[in-house]
Amino acid sequence: MSAQVAFGRRAPPPQSASYRPADYPSAPARPAAQEPFDPAPFDTPDAEALKAELAAALKSPRRDDFDSFMARQRVAQVVVWVGSLALCAPGLICYLLHVPKLASAGVEVVGMIAAWLLRRHKRRQLKKIATWEG
Repeated sequence: MSAQVAFGRRAPPPQSASYRPADYPSAPARPAAQEPFDPAPFDTPDAEALKAELAAALKSPRRDDFDSFMARQRVAQVVVWVGSLALCAPGLICYLLHVPKLASAGVEVVGMIAAWLLRRHKRRQLKKIATWEG
């Protein structure tokens, strides 16, 4: 048997006579410890003004135009989402409520029409977002 097996691993290859550790480079030396950070060069009036502006923006973030546009669309998005869930299975809803077959068929037709209108509304909404101008 040429290779010894120890706990599922092969034994390391035997050292050859030509192997010399001096032939291989040693690991790079560790870098020297870094000096502590000196904030003095950054204490300019421009930097102070920027700090104040950023602090004010964090305290009272103002919405940009696109955020306010999307907030106005939020109610429509929720209605579309709830409508999509309701239109997934109007026949099942009718079955659970023990609605007569003719009424159930009518609800299915109304559901199909509503789903078509909903898809059209979604397309319009996506087009509004895509073509939004600030």
